Amino acid sequence: MNKTRFWKVLTPGIVFLLMIAVSPGLDMFLLLIEVQILVILVTFHNDLVRPVLARVNALTERLDPYHFAPSMAAMRKCPAMCMHLVPYCLILVFVTTPLPASAELMDDVYADFAALLDDYLIEQPAGEGGLVSAFDYEKALTSAETQQRIARQKDLLRQFDINRLNDRETATAFWINAYNFFMLAYLLEERPGGELVGSVWDYGGRYNPFRDSVFTRDEFAVGGRLYSLDEIEKETLLGREFSNNGWFDARVHFAVNCAAVGCPPLRHEIYKAGSIDRQLSDNIRLAFNTSRHLKVTGNTLYLSSLFDWYASDFEGATGDILDFVRQYASDQMAATLPENPRIRYIDYDWRLNRPENFPELTMGQ
Repeated sequence: MNKTRFWKVLTPGIVFLLMIAVSPGLDMFLLLIEVQILVILVTFHNDLVRPVLARVNALTERLDPYHFAPSMAAMRKCPAMCMHLVPYCLILVFVTTPLPASAELMDDVYADFAALLDDYLIEQPAGEGGLVSAFDYEKALTSAETQQRIARQKDLLRQFDINRLNDRETATAFWINAYNFFMLAYLLEERPGGELVGSVWDYGGRYNPFRDSVFTRDEFAVGGRLYSLDEIEKETLLGREFSNNGWFDARVHFAVNCAAVGCPPLRHEIYKAGSIDRQLSDNIRLAFNTSRHLKVTGNTLYLSSLFDWYASDFEGATGDILDFVRQYASDQMAATLPENPRIRYIDYDWRLNRPENFPELTMGQ
């Protein structure tokens, strides 16, 4: 094969291999762009850059008689040279197309968790636009694949580089998913006497003060260190660093799921950077449209106990708890809210979020 034909074949071949190898990680394409820009400058602006880049130009001409950017005259003489434009077309596509890198990151990192939710989470519409959800632990435990998924997911999180969490959307989605996965995995793996617990408090804490609660146990590995669930929620998602970055978001309280009936609904869809704001707001609205989280009787407004425990977070978000409620309540519910209501808090139902603990899911069975 002569040199001309060799370069005709090699140029698109290299680009194709780059697409497969980096999938399509931008590090290699950025390098490709830099090289191509340099060659373009040398090729089309010889008078300006030859004194500085003469050696580069000479090497380019020696390696590729057509140059990576052939002239129009050269292409008219040999149309096959147009294949040298393939790298530029690819670069144009990757530069001008928005890259959902963060969303793809969540899909890649939490593929096994997403599969567990897809197979075993049950969602049921409730009330006027509300939603309840339960996890079918028993069914999940009948599958050998469940433990394999948990093991793979744990291993991936253990090795994950948290320096990749460099923006609000990505970091928020990542840590919410981590919290929700670790809670489910713990319940599936830690079964005293081989039986599921009736409540997360059965592990210790509230009913057994001599044992640490599941929330305070440093047993959940991310990026080579151990976290507790409390640390993920209260010291990371709602902690000082997030606050300093302007990432603090009280809506997180309606996204992290403690596997209790009284929790806001766990969703089929993992949280993703590209849709995190919509997902957070949607979950509040879905919860508010059930009597477990919001109801009005006369002049009394009954709210989820979350508003009692984390009042300062919600007040910091909108200035007032009532303003927060009005912001996310449906129009129909907002219209029923008293002007100056007496606020009471709904007793939190700590029973495990299994299907039989939700009347909405067992009616008609």
